[in-house]
Amino acid sequence: MKFFWKLFFSLMIVSMTFFSIGGYWMIQSSFRASLDREVSMAYHENGILSDALQQSLDGKPNSIYRREQTKDESYKLIERITDATIVESSGKVIPYSIKDAKGSVYAGRDLLDSSNTLVQSLDRTKRGYKITENDGVYYILCASPLEMLDLPFYIESYREITPLFSNRQAQYRSYISLLLLLFVISAVITLAVSAWLMRPIKKLSKAAMQLSGGRPIPPVPVYSKDEIGRLTQEFNRMAGKLAENVEELKDAAQRQELFISSFNHELKTPLTSMIGYGDLLRSRKLSEEQAILCANQIVQEGRRLEKLSTMLMDLMVLKKQQIQRGPVSARLFFNSVRNTVIPIMEKKAIDFQLSVQEATLFLAPDLMKTVCINLLDNAYKAVEHGGKIRLAGMGREDSYEIIVSDNGCGIPPDELAKVTEAFYMVDKARSRAGGGAGLGLAICRQIVQAHQGELELSSSQNHGTKVTIRLKGGDDDESV
Repeated sequence: MKFFWKLFFSLMIVSMTFFSIGGYWMIQSSFRASLDREVSMAYHENGILSDALQQSLDGKPNSIYRREQTKDESYKLIERITDATIVESSGKVIPYSIKDAKGSVYAGRDLLDSSNTLVQSLDRTKRGYKITENDGVYYILCASPLEMLDLPFYIESYREITPLFSNRQAQYRSYISLLLLLFVISAVITLAVSAWLMRPIKKLSKAAMQLSGGRPIPPVPVYSKDEIGRLTQEFNRMAGKLAENVEELKDAAQRQELFISSFNHELKTPLTSMIGYGDLLRSRKLSEEQAILCANQIVQEGRRLEKLSTMLMDLMVLKKQQIQRGPVSARLFFNSVRNTVIPIMEKKAIDFQLSVQEATLFLAPDLMKTVCINLLDNAYKAVEHGGKIRLAGMGREDSYEIIVSDNGCGIPPDELAKVTEAFYMVDKARSRAGGGAGLGLAICRQIVQAHQGELELSSSQNHGTKVTIRLKGGDDDESV
């Protein structure tokens, strides 16, 4: 069963149960109050009858009757007095009878209680009543003790209460009709309320089905600030996060596909060249100069493959193992980098500038030197003959920055976010001509991340590129 119908039937059962119990209690309370009034009236009438019979015997002591008459004569006298005593209430004669303790009738008529259960259940000091029904007519039988001519009797009177029961039955019939009307009205209202309450849940369910089918969904509207509203907000946050994760997975899959495609291409290019030159050496008779040229090309492409393999291995190792870091003097570290790249810079008459703020750096010097040399090599390839390259180190409030900048060709804005991906090359022809494989910046990024640092690139096409590495910590000392 759907939750909508569970909610609908639950509300209907609860509301109709309370309606039924409440109506029954009200009718019964009204009936009980009316019945109590009728019982009081019956006791009142019974008392009037008792007083009337006692007044009929006033002035004649009971002892005289007992001495001058037999018991049977006393009973006959009581019968005559009873027949002569007529009491009316509300314009009607009150029917009554005189009984002994066993329920035998001595005067009047036993109209209703032939079993005498009422009189037999009473003692000499208490009165009582019971309700009886005869041919669809309801009565209150009321009995109380009475002493006449020193003889113990009970006076039993009757009062009809059929209208009381008829009124209750009429109230029940009216209430059942009203209850049916309330049921219809409650069903319509409950149906509307249930549909209103279920509206956000249905939208969530529909959105969840779309989400499970892999389709993008807009945010589900939030209609309230209750639990369902908070659930909708959390669902929207989850859907948004899931969409972000899906996009990240798609990007990762695309990067992986690009990586495999690029790796295949980078592997295939030197192999094709090596196979071509090797086949040329094997199938043709070449001059010594031509043979040396082919052999040089094979060796050059083989070294390129070796470099590609080494760099791929470095990239994999950096992703899987922790690096060992220690305190290093910034001045000594940057001087070591400068001594390595100066001979290369002189080949193109590069204006190489070094600016270092002395500090104690916490890093793996060999790996970070690899980063700096890679960045300087990229800058070297980007600048023209006589260009300018600057390497700087400076302390900040909570970090130390290593900056490599040049005035070379720069990087297009749409390419800037991709240059740190493996095998990505902005100018593939120039990179391959320089022996590059597109792995340099990817390895640099991995090394910087292994140092819990950040690598940031900014570039302006035809104006140059700036790469900033931020390393946490570093104790400032002096500028060199």
